[in-house]
This record gives sequence, C-alpha cells and structure tokens, in this order.
Amino acid sequence: MTTVKKVSLICSLVLITAIGGYGVYEWITKEIINASTLFFLFLGIGFFLQTITWGEMQGKHEGEKDELEKHITLLSSKISYYLLLLLMIIV
Repeated sequence: MTTVKKVSLICSLVLITAIGGYGVYEWITKEIINASTLFFLFLGIGFFLQTITWGEMQGKHEGEKDELEKHITLLSSKISYYLLLLLMIIV
C-alpha cells in the first residue's frame, strides 16, 4: 500500500467518523437529522470506497480472467452501485 493511499484511507476514515459522530450527537441532543449531514456522510463513504479500490483500472488479475468471470465482476459492481444509490434515496 502506497503512502498516498494510506493517507487517503486515514483521512476518509477520519471524515466518516467526524461527520458520523456529529450526526449522532445532533440526533441525540436535538432529535433531528440534517440532510446535509447525511449527504456529507455518504460522500465520505464514497470517498472511502474509492480509496479502497484505487489502483490499476483493469485490476491486478483482470487479464487472467475469462469472459464469464469478467461478466460476473461487472454485474456485481453494477448491483452494488445501484444498491448504494437506493440506500441513499431511502435514507
């Protein structure tokens, strides 16, 4: 893991913790949840997921996969993307 990736990972975790903690504090004390808090929390989660998958565009072992494995990977990434969008809309 490169130094830049480690720093990015740590910063994204600090961002998620800080915004999530502030959101929980507001929820407990004021009994409200702001849309901006949720937006920035999901933005931090997106930044964290991008940091985890940061690297080669084709992946390390993508050239070794056959067509079925590539199709399964593509389909599962599309499903997870739409599930994340659905979760954002529901919340």
